[in-house]
Amino acid sequence: MGSVEKCGRFNEEHVVTDEEFVFYKNEVVKSDGFDVPSMPDVSAFHMIQPCNLNRESEYILFQKYSQLAIDKYHRRFEDTSAKLELVKVLKTMSMVLDIVRYFITFEAKDLADGGKIKTYQAVVRLDVFGGVGVVFQAEAY
Repeated sequence: MGSVEKCGRFNEEHVVTDEEFVFYKNEVVKSDGFDVPSMPDVSAFHMIQPCNLNRESEYILFQKYSQLAIDKYHRRFEDTSAKLELVKVLKTMSMVLDIVRYFITFEAKDLADGGKIKTYQAVVRLDVFGGVGVVFQAEAY
């Protein structure tokens, strides 16, 4: 049976079946890639898969990427009182192609709204040259 050892890396037991792919595609569409269940025993190189946030080194990395999304949010709304403060990373998905995309769900305090903790989502992209960019603006949902 497949297991999450590192983000986006699974034991490759078999190529995804048509039925599994339909299930996967529906989950991606339903959640925009932010909540796709693990598909154990499936060769998942190009598919969005959950990351293991129990590994401290990966959790710290996703905190950093969540902060990048918050920083972009602040730049976008610099003319307003918008101010977010990261609370914690809730969930991260990864997709490996010629780049790596992380679909990150995190909580942040909205300091402009009395410190309410809200949930945000952002996609962070790593390119083959080590560049990092937020390709989807963090938004409350």
